[in-house]
This record gives sequence, structure tokens and C-alpha cells, in this order.
Amino acid sequence: LRSDIIWHKPNVMPESVRDRPTKAHEYLFLLSKSKRYYYDADAIREPFAESTLRGNPTRDRKPGSAFVDATPGRAKQSGGKVVMPHPNGRNARTVWTVTTTPFPGAHFAVFPEKLPETCIKAATPE
Repeated sequence: LRSDIIWHKPNVMPESVRDRPTKAHEYLFLLSKSKRYYYDADAIREPFAESTLRGNPTRDRKPGSAFVDATPGRAKQSGGKVVMPHPNGRNARTVWTVTTTPFPGAHFAVFPEKLPETCIKAATPE
């Protein structure tokens, strides 16, 4: 098991349950048969939040602060080390919010194409 991913479904189908919350997630597992495997983090990077790119105005703007703006291409000093934001975005997280999509057939276990596409992008060089 390389990673367990939670697929968060923001538009989940309602359930007629009264003794538990409605399930709005499912699990995906990234598996590998060997210790040496291919993983392309750049292929599935996510955009930075605007607040990350702007920095913390109350902390970062103080005179003598050890921090500078974390805009793309600029360094941010943290605890004596320089941290550069990756130009292509942040590393993917283990919770993926992907809306469900309609399926014309009669099948109850459908998933959006974006889920396997993301896994394939991360696991293959093409």
C-alpha cells in the first residue's frame, strides 16, 4: 500500500438512513507490487491556495520578519532554511474532492473518469 486516498463526494446521493450519517466518501488505494515503483508527483499537483501565495500579512509584513512573500519564484525563509514554493503547485493531498457524474446505464457503482485518470497520470510516465 503506497497511499490510501479518500474520495470526497460533495454531491452524494441521499440515503434513507436514520441511524448513521450519510456516507459521502469512498476509498482508493494506490498499490505497488515492488518497493521500486514509478510516481509522478508533478502530473497531479494541485494549485496553491491564494492565501499561501500571498503569505500571512500580519506575520510576513512585520519589520525584521524572517519571512518574505511566498509568491511563485520567491523564497520563503522558515526556521533558518529557505523554502521555495514549487512552480507547478502543491503536492497532491490524500483527500480528493471529485463530484460524481451521471451515467446512462443501470449501474450503482459508477465513478467519475477523473479518478482513474488521476491515478494513471501519477503512476505512468506517458
